[in-house]
Amino acid sequence: MSKGLRILVTGANGQLGSEFRFLQDQYPQWEFLFVTREELDLSKTSGISPYLQSVQADIIINCAAYTNVEAAEDHGADTEQNNKIVNAQNWLLNANAPRVIAEWCADNNSVLIHFSTDYVFDGKKSTPYTEIDSTHPINQYGCAKLLGENEILDTGADAIVFRVSWLYGTFGNNFMKTMIRLADANGKLSVVSDQVASPTYSRQLASDVLSIIQRFPNLKEKKGIYHYTQYGTASWFDFARRIMEYTHRNIPVSPVTSDAFPTKAVRPVYSKLDSSYTEQTFGLKLPHWEDCLKECINDLKS
Repeated sequence: MSKGLRILVTGANGQLGSEFRFLQDQYPQWEFLFVTREELDLSKTSGISPYLQSVQADIIINCAAYTNVEAAEDHGADTEQNNKIVNAQNWLLNANAPRVIAEWCADNNSVLIHFSTDYVFDGKKSTPYTEIDSTHPINQYGCAKLLGENEILDTGADAIVFRVSWLYGTFGNNFMKTMIRLADANGKLSVVSDQVASPTYSRQLASDVLSIIQRFPNLKEKKGIYHYTQYGTASWFDFARRIMEYTHRNIPVSPVTSDAFPTKAVRPVYSKLDSSYTEQTFGLKLPHWEDCLKECINDLKS
């Protein structure tokens, strides 16, 4: 399956979609198609299948998602979920659209690669979460992403779902860029230290996904849910300190509890993902998150 593939990437202007666009020249044997939200609005689910039918991709890499965890909690939108009025875009993009894409893939012998989140867990464990641990999301974003996973699996499509955590990179808006901006504006930082997971460099993720496609011609045999994060564990405070260190910003970074920054969405206290099954299945050797952060900062400069 690896030669002469037609690969469609949705959410092409987003943080992760942009990484696939950046890396496409490394795979001249494949035809990449990139579609943006303006070209295909996945919240309008009636238009998805006709578009996919016109494209006829062998693999669909779905990078489109609703990622505003805070706004996902907003009520007063125009849809219901579990008898509650909730943010429509969250459920449309994270649950409904993935099902429609997966249904098309199931009907057309195509592979779907989709991305979910560590927020499908409640954070009550003290050891890394594996793929067989029970899910229990504690915010609307996590609930919608979990439903998206289940909807995809329910279609029977040949789908690979990667759960990822704390995604950052050179494209789009993310925690790394926010910390740099706030540090330059304020000369100091106060960062939450009681939420723990693992930062994940989006370019490394995209690179590994493309490597998997290349190395496994029988990709359909690998269908299922996988955890993908880089090695090591960090709090947001730890992450911010390393960002300041690696960008040579000598400013104070103070640890605070989550209570210092009240939010509408409850976050898991501990959501570190165990990626060992992913490494074993795909023959990957995932780097440490600190090494990836150094690489990302160098990439940001270039």
